Amino acid sequence: MKPPCLTNWAVAVGKLLGVVTFLITMVAPLLIFEAIALSGSNPPMSPAIPLLGHFGLILLAAAILSLGMFISSLTDSTILSAVLTFGLVLLLLFVDLIAKSIGGPVGEALGHLSLLKHYNTFIQGIFDTSAIILFASYIFLGIFLTAQSIDALRFQRQ
Repeated sequence: MKPPCLTNWAVAVGKLLGVVTFLITMVAPLLIFEAIALSGSNPPMSPAIPLLGHFGLILLAAAILSLGMFISSLTDSTILSAVLTFGLVLLLLFVDLIAKSIGGPVGEALGHLSLLKHYNTFIQGIFDTSAIILFASYIFLGIFLTAQSIDALRFQRQ
């Protein structure tokens, strides 16, 4: 009996879910410590702000990890994929600075791609759906490109 084949999408989504689950287990204890610290704060602070900040952190990390997963699928070298992912993350985090120096409609369009700008809205306690859409787009793009890269690799081996 032949075992069922996993699709490329299942491999990519499973890998991302595994890494994001690991990240959430590392961030979860921070919520407990923050709840203890905020319970004694004067004036009292709404718990929505730290929760939104952690939600934004998880979305930011998932977007970066999905793009890093794609770059990792392109090469066999771990060091090369780490360096390329680091370069891409720096570019996406600071594309807002590049956009401000360019100016005009092109700079404004580039400014909307900034991960840091959209993450800052969550840190400030603002629930912004455009930030969620941006992070979801990066996550989907990373998963899609990873699945296509796996497919191309399987095609080359046949």
